[in-house]
Amino acid sequence: MKNILKALAIASISAVLLSACHAKSESQIVRYANQNFGSAELVSTESTEKDGKKCTLRDKQYGFEYYVKSEMHDIIIDGSKFGSTESTDSDFSTQYFNLLKSTCQAQFDEIAQLDRVEISYEGYYDLMKIKCTADKSGFLEAVEKISDIIISFDSRKYYKSKHFGVYDMNDKRLGAYYIHEKRWVDVTDEDDDFYIERAKMLNRNAKFIRKEKKLFKDTGFAPDQVQTYLTDPEYTYETPVQYYYFSVNGKEFFIADFILKDHYSDIQQYNNYDEVFN
Repeated sequence: MKNILKALAIASISAVLLSACHAKSESQIVRYANQNFGSAELVSTESTEKDGKKCTLRDKQYGFEYYVKSEMHDIIIDGSKFGSTESTDSDFSTQYFNLLKSTCQAQFDEIAQLDRVEISYEGYYDLMKIKCTADKSGFLEAVEKISDIIISFDSRKYYKSKHFGVYDMNDKRLGAYYIHEKRWVDVTDEDDDFYIERAKMLNRNAKFIRKEKKLFKDTGFAPDQVQTYLTDPEYTYETPVQYYYFSVNGKEFFIADFILKDHYSDIQQYNNYDEVFN
């Protein structure tokens, strides 16, 4: 299996090398910035140590500066070099978000006090974390108001797919509020949407059928086979797990809500898609 995976990796890398064999030029970087971040003008360009270029640009709407950098990086497998590939990096997201906070913080603070919520900027998954500070917190009113402020700021819709994570006083997640859609999704539907999206990644024709709760002892695996991260609790045989079932052309497959250490798939979560269709 290891040799097969290595061969597949090398084949994939060869395809990448054919499509990206040099760093972006200055004009390509400027075009990339305009296409991905909004209208901008070039301020300066410098060469980098890794055969690339770093361009400083100025956002035409708000006037703040950020960089976009294109460089080549070596591809190493088992100690051997298989050429190099291009990567593009930028601090636009950080600079844009910092501007949002500095521009709108006073309004956010007023909403937090009025609707009894706490607004923080932690986490990668959510743009902001909205935590209730009272039993009868008006979190729905708060997220609607905050969304209106961000929509007014974000006319280019850079945050078009972003959402707030909403939590109760005990830090239990209640759901998500999608900013530009102004749509509330409770935590149950949020989980369902996540696994439906994963199923579509395996097969775009996948249709959700049902979900079933089980105990981990029913999966046939040992708890130490589960991959956990950071503050995740350790699995035991009594840990509850959820299986999501989908169908494609009359065939049924599942995706489970846990990740195995030695399970290879197009998605992280344990599933039987390959066994059913390949």
